[in-house]
Amino acid sequence: MSESKNPISFILKKPNAKPGRKPKEVWNFFTAIGEKKEGHRGCKCKYCPWSQTRGEPSSMEAHLALSCHKTPQDVKEKFLLIVKTRGESQTLQLEAAEIPSKKRKAGHQQLITKYGESNTIEPIKKQICDCTVAKFFICCRISFRLVEHPFFIDMVKSLCLGYDPPRANTLSQDFLYEELANIVVDQHLELKRTTNLTLGFDSWTSPLGQSLYAFVIMTPDRKEIIHCIKNLSANSHTANFLADQLNEVITEVGAENFAAVVSDHASACAAAKKRIAERYKHILPIRCIAHHVNLISTDICKTTFAKDVISKC
Repeated sequence: MSESKNPISFILKKPNAKPGRKPKEVWNFFTAIGEKKEGHRGCKCKYCPWSQTRGEPSSMEAHLALSCHKTPQDVKEKFLLIVKTRGESQTLQLEAAEIPSKKRKAGHQQLITKYGESNTIEPIKKQICDCTVAKFFICCRISFRLVEHPFFIDMVKSLCLGYDPPRANTLSQDFLYEELANIVVDQHLELKRTTNLTLGFDSWTSPLGQSLYAFVIMTPDRKEIIHCIKNLSANSHTANFLADQLNEVITEVGAENFAAVVSDHASACAAAKKRIAERYKHILPIRCIAHHVNLISTDICKTTFAKDVISKC
């Protein structure tokens, strides 16, 4: 049989076959940049200027899910679930690996490490320790780089010789991204099934002179959920612009879930709320009662009677 008619030879010489592993789906949303080094190339987000000199799928997935504000909502939700389930699947795998050791018979010969300190620990215990360390650094606002400080490592080793704390970049990326994804997904699901929501927004200037806007959603049981905080320094805060920002939040969560939008009574904010109420007839524009009372109290304190009372206190 000639080589041209040999089906095995034909399959082996298929011109379209590419060697190596198939790129992950996340690469569909990034542009490969730079020269390939050690089998890896850089990447650049197709929705924003974010880039990496070495494209790491886990970081790319976290960027689309948590960092990129221009990512389409369906893409964001997809990768939020990917980041969330990645951490859960790792935990399940570690727990499954521990089951055989728990099924040992009582008469099984004891290991010598039982009577001395071992220089290794079980994978599931290491993951628990890693999560605890991450919670400590994040909640106490301690710099992640201190996890690699020799004194901190000495302290950890004195408590558990077999435990090696995570690196700073692991804390600031993997653990932080997974926990943030868990929170965002849980909040997203809660908002989707809750009605009579109230959207509140307010602004302030940071110490760096940035104009920041917070969009907070309040549930009927008085739970407050921070939907997003945006740096809008580069924009003119007109009524139309603020109305567009409000509409983005309302559309993302679901307009049918909202009953009101509330803010202080700055002219642009009041006009933005009015535009939202005109677009969605069931959403009421409400003035912030606390701000209203504050303004009334300020005017009262300017009266002669109030000044006399205050001076005698």
